Amino acid sequence: EAKSTTAQKRKALESYYSDLVKRYAHIDEKLLKDLDFEAAKPGFQALTKDARILARIEGGEPITVGNLADALAQSYFHGAERAATEKKLNRQKLIGFDALVSKRIVPLELAKAHITERDDFKRLVTGYETRMLFARFLEKVIAPTLKVEEADAHRYFEAHKADYTAPAFFTLESLAFSDAKNAQAALDKLRARADFRWMSANADGQVKPADRKLEVQGTLVATGMPADLAALLSGAAAGDYRLYAGPDSQYYVLHVLGVKPPAVQVFDDVRPGIKDKLFAEGMAQAVRDWAAKLRKLRRVEVFVKKAAG
Repeated sequence: EAKSTTAQKRKALESYYSDLVKRYAHIDEKLLKDLDFEAAKPGFQALTKDARILARIEGGEPITVGNLADALAQSYFHGAERAATEKKLNRQKLIGFDALVSKRIVPLELAKAHITERDDFKRLVTGYETRMLFARFLEKVIAPTLKVEEADAHRYFEAHKADYTAPAFFTLESLAFSDAKNAQAALDKLRARADFRWMSANADGQVKPADRKLEVQGTLVATGMPADLAALLSGAAAGDYRLYAGPDSQYYVLHVLGVKPPAVQVFDDVRPGIKDKLFAEGMAQAVRDWAAKLRKLRRVEVFVKKAAG
């Protein structure tokens, strides 16, 4: 449903924007198509001064070849000439042009519909400005004061090894019984070297596969099992048998075919994630500290009261 809703919103937005372009922009499609920003002549620099009009905008400034060339130049850190040599400019031509068109026509539509005067729009703008200011505050004021040392990451790893330990995996096959007596009898025979397949075909009191309340076949992860089953299998080795009292008075004779024990991840593999986590925690604490300082410097009135009880 979420994917469908997103797709419909995108389609509606594209249709709305396409209508805006038709109403506001008169595009010289031939000139746009023929423009070659990678050609040796006249050269990219000459095109930055080209005053030919690519699009006339109803109620706004026109878009020239020079405007588009300047926009493309700003997209490349190493310079437009290098991008032209690498045959990148023409691929970005339509994207850059569309960006220029949207910057011209969207404000016109906003003004025409008086959207910028609406309270909900003003709230959105204020919220965006606040988020941007806060992000800059984090970037320029708080982030430079934070540093996660290698020793910090290593101490955290040692203290939280359980969080970086891959769980055990057990490869099992099983028989299910409707009573403990038949299950115990089957277990005793299997431990006495009876053949598992023969027991599967001949043991009394078995529950049909379709009626089993628990699926304990194949390779299973310990963390995905019932806790008592995982505890029962803890320490088991390939070839072992276990008897498990499952749900609804069903009893399972488990044959352990293979075990992959828990494994602690290598510190070097998890170091980046640990450092990111510690940095984020440091950032959160620094923000709380700053908030506490600011509350002392500014009067704060709280009007929301905690509910009684």
